[in-house]
Formats: sequence, C-alpha cells, structure tokens
Amino acid sequence: FPVTIGGRTGLRFYRLAVTYNAVVMAILIFAGPTILRDLIFTNSQGFLWHLALPGSWILIHFIPLLALQARRMRDLGLPGYRVLVPGAGIKMFWQKSTPGDNQYGPEPKD
Repeated sequence: FPVTIGGRTGLRFYRLAVTYNAVVMAILIFAGPTILRDLIFTNSQGFLWHLALPGSWILIHFIPLLALQARRMRDLGLPGYRVLVPGAGIKMFWQKSTPGDNQYGPEPKD
C-alpha cells in the first residue's frame, strides 16, 4: 500500500485492500498451527508462537492500513482523524465516493 496520508482512496481499492488483509489474516490464524506444528507441540509456549504470524502481519500493516482508512475517510469528505472513531469503518466500506473534487483532492480513478 502507499503510505501517504494525503489525497483520497476510492471505494474499489479500499474494498480490495481490506478483503486482501482479511483473507491473509484468516489464513495465518487457521494455518498458523499447521505451519508451526513442531513448535506448538514440542514447546510449552507454543500458543505464543501460534500468535506470532498474525501478530507480525498486524504490526507490519497497521500504519499502512491506518493511512488507507484516513484517505478513504477523506474520499467521503470527512476528516481523516475520524478513523479513530469506533464503527467508522462500516460506513467507509459501503458508502460511495463524494463525486468530483473535494477539499482533500481530486476524485480517485478506480
């Protein structure tokens, strides 16, 4: 993902990025025990190793996803800091973009 916070992100790109991250997280959560089977059954702290794969994915992608959500909020004509409001992501996933240019930049081409 581009990590810039300025500008806007369209609905199609946002849905694609969120869906991709959800699929990867599901694979890491459910395939983690299979991938790390030897560590889980031979080490008493195996459960912590099971959380290592999804946890590292979250740590690596947290800032880029936050930037993506801020750009999506701006695409809706709202300030980017509203990402921090619980439940704001539901609106971003379904609402169409503000048509034309707004105060945050030109309309995204997606």
